[in-house]
Amino acid sequence: MKEKLRKWAYLLICAAMLIGFAGCSSSSADKKNASAESIIVGTEAGFAPYEFMEGNQVVGIDMDIAEKIANKTGKKLVIKNMDFDGALVAVQQGKVDFVAAGVSVTEERKKNMDFSDNYVDSTDVVVVNADKPALQGVTELNDKVIGVQQGNVADLWVSNEDNVTAKEIKRYTAFAQAAQDLKNGKIDCIVMDEAPAKKLVKSVSGLKILEGEENIAFSDNYAIAVKKGNQELLTKINAVIKELKDNGGMDEIFAKYGSEEERSWISNIGGRFYDSLIKGGRYKTYLSGLLVTIEISFFAILLGILLGVLIAIGKVTANANSKFGWLGKLCGIYTTIIRGTPVIVQLLIIYNLIFTSKDANPILTGAVCFGINSSAYVAEIVRAGIESLDNGQTEAGRSLGFTYGQTMIYIILPQAVRNILPALGNEFISLIKETSVAGYIAVTDLTKAAQLVGNRTYDVLPPLIIAAAIYLVMVVGLTKGLSLIERRMGQGDRG
Repeated sequence: MKEKLRKWAYLLICAAMLIGFAGCSSSSADKKNASAESIIVGTEAGFAPYEFMEGNQVVGIDMDIAEKIANKTGKKLVIKNMDFDGALVAVQQGKVDFVAAGVSVTEERKKNMDFSDNYVDSTDVVVVNADKPALQGVTELNDKVIGVQQGNVADLWVSNEDNVTAKEIKRYTAFAQAAQDLKNGKIDCIVMDEAPAKKLVKSVSGLKILEGEENIAFSDNYAIAVKKGNQELLTKINAVIKELKDNGGMDEIFAKYGSEEERSWISNIGGRFYDSLIKGGRYKTYLSGLLVTIEISFFAILLGILLGVLIAIGKVTANANSKFGWLGKLCGIYTTIIRGTPVIVQLLIIYNLIFTSKDANPILTGAVCFGINSSAYVAEIVRAGIESLDNGQTEAGRSLGFTYGQTMIYIILPQAVRNILPALGNEFISLIKETSVAGYIAVTDLTKAAQLVGNRTYDVLPPLIIAAAIYLVMVVGLTKGLSLIERRMGQGDRG
C-alpha cells in the first residue's frame, strides 16, 4: 500500500508540474500575441459611479469611456482592477496603457505621467455622521480625524497644512470601510468627490453631506493618465473625449449611471447577506476570486515542495560532507532572508522588480512569490524529518548498492515525508491563507473579491464573513484529505 501511494504521489506531482509549466508557457505565448491586440486600463472599482463591480465585471462611467478609447485604437479593452495608487504606479511602469479611475490632474503627477483633456469637472465635499456630526462646516476640519482615499487628490489636499491641520488622516483603499468607520465614530468625516459621496449617503443610512457652496472643500477635474511620452495614445484619447463632448455621448454616459437605482441600507441580517451574495449576481465575484486563490495556492504548493526539498537535501548534504559546506551556507542565507522578511514585501518586490512587463501574469507572479516563501519553511520541515531518521537507514541503502541520490529518493525521503506530513499540512494551510494578500498586485483573489463586493454595497462585514466561510471550507477539506492520506500510509506500514 505504501509503495503504491508513493508511486501515485510521484505521478501526480510530475503531472501537475507538467500541466502547470505547459499552461504557463502557453499562457505566456498567448499573452505576447494578444498584447499587440489589446489595450490595458488600470482602475480601482470602489468609486461608484465612475467605476464599480457589477457581478464579476467592472463597470461605470470611466469604463464606458475606456471602451470608447479601445474602439478608437482598434484594440480589445482589458481591465486591471487594482488599488488607486497602485494604478498610478502601474501606468508609469508601463504595466497598463492608461488609467481611468477619477484621476485628478496635479503638478506633481504631471512630472511622472501625461494627462488627457479633462472630461469632468467635480467638487469635493465633506461627509459626516448625520446623527452626531463632528463638524457643521468645512471651516471646522482642523483638529478632526479625517478619512480619505489613499493617493486620491483629497488625500493630497488634506495632507497640505495650508488647507487643513488635521488631528489625524486615515487613508483607505476604498470608501466602504471609511463609511463603516464614520458610522461607528472612528473618524469625524470623509472628504471625497461629490458624485460618489451622493451614492454613499443614499446607500448607507446615518450619513450626510454638508450642504451649501460654502462647504465645498475644493474644486477638481478628472482626466485620463498615460505613461510619460506616449503622445500617440494621448492624441487618440483626447479625440475620443472631444467627440463624446461634442455629440452628447458624455452626457449620456453620465445620465446612464446617474439614474442608477440606489440600494437602501438593509438592516436585517438575511437581507444584508442577500445583498452581498445574490443580488446582481455578486456570487460570481466570489467564485472568480475563489478560482484565482485555488490556482495560486496549487502552483505555490508545488513550487514550495520542489524548492523546499532541494534546499533541505542541500543542507543535509552539507552537514554530512564538509566539501559542500558552501552549499549549506547558501541554503542557510536563502531560508534566513525568506523567513525574515514579510510575505507582502516579498510579493511587491517580485512584482515590481522581476515581473515588470505589462504582459506578466499576476497569478503566476503570486504563485512564484508564495511558492518561494513557502519553500523556506518546507525546507526546514523536510530537513528536520530527514535528520530525525537513524543513520542506519542511509548505511543500509549504501550497502544495497544505492548511490547517495538513490538512497535519498527511495529510502530516506519517503520515511521523512510520512513523519512530517502533519507539519507540511499546516504549512500548506498557512500558505492558502497567506494568498489573501495577493490583491496587492492587482489580483482579484477571494479576499479582494469580498472587498470589491463591500465597496459596491457599502456594507463590508457580510462579504468578509462569506469569504471567511469559504476559506474555512477549503482548509477543513484540505485537513480531512491530509488525515486520510496519513491513515492510508499508517495502514500500509502495518500491512
